[in-house]
Amino acid sequence: MTAVAAWTAVLDELEHTLTAGAVGKHTWAPPADLPPLPGQLVARAEALLERQQAVQRELAAERDRVGAEVDAQRRATRSSGAPAPATGPGLAL
Repeated sequence: MTAVAAWTAVLDELEHTLTAGAVGKHTWAPPADLPPLPGQLVARAEALLERQQAVQRELAAERDRVGAEVDAQRRATRSSGAPAPATGPGLAL
């Protein structure tokens, strides 16, 4: 397989992961036998990296927003004298 074909397959997979909303669900590592990135694919790889970073920023902002809402709810619950809601592994921030 040529370097262009190998990298095209890798970039296609990464773009599919991004489009499918699976960013952050998997740790990605390049295949061990992946050749150096061909110059003709640098712009595509850089654009994909920028899109991934934008999604990561959006997810971090949403995580922070939800965390602030949960904290505010906990403070409101404590100040009202009501018992604090139970937390579980799916609720930990």
